[in-house]
Amino acid sequence: MRSRVGAGSWCPKRLRWYLEREPWALSAVPHIFLRVIERQLRQTSPGASPGARFGAVSVVHRFGAALNRHVHFHCCVLDGVFEGGPTVRSSSDPPNP
Repeated sequence: MRSRVGAGSWCPKRLRWYLEREPWALSAVPHIFLRVIERQLRQTSPGASPGARFGAVSVVHRFGAALNRHVHFHCCVLDGVFEGGPTVRSSSDPPNP
């Protein structure tokens, strides 16, 4: 299924240099990216508490198809958030009365 948000491969050249050479940057970028997604999912999931969490898997790829140096990330994110128990709040659920 394709993302509704849209995906892009734009990255400033200065950031690319750090991603290729600095381990801290390679860790920080997906962390920040996923934190923003979690906040957005929480805001768009009706009835979700501020402590609701989301589920995601992120993988770092360092090379492109031609084995050229091309650092990029693949992320699989659930469309919703989890509360403390077995309840899942989806961003497409109607609000609770």
